[in-house]
Amino acid sequence: MLLNEDLLNYIVDYSRSLGVKYSEARYQLDKYFIIILRNGKLVTLGTSINDGVGIRLIYDGVLTFSASNKLSRDELVGVVRDTVDRAKALSYIVKTPTKFSDDVVSRGSYEVIP
Repeated sequence: MLLNEDLLNYIVDYSRSLGVKYSEARYQLDKYFIIILRNGKLVTLGTSINDGVGIRLIYDGVLTFSASNKLSRDELVGVVRDTVDRAKALSYIVKTPTKFSDDVVSRGSYEVIP
């Protein structure tokens, strides 16, 4: 299943509404083709598709990361909330806040075609 880019944008915007200074949501889709041979004879073949969303954010100087392979809006909103809660809990022990450079952010995508 390909994920709608609007959902990723929503997740980023939602996390920003919770006070997150930096947020990114990344969709990853991995496709595998599997061939198993034993003594030169085909044993099995098949395909596998795995996908999910990784969410990285900075809240109050704490860099946190979460991921989910459940791609519904409600699930990803819950993952963002849990990630922010974890960052809040850790913010009390962080001595040096995480800060990214001020370089220009860009968007891109790529596809590897075998």
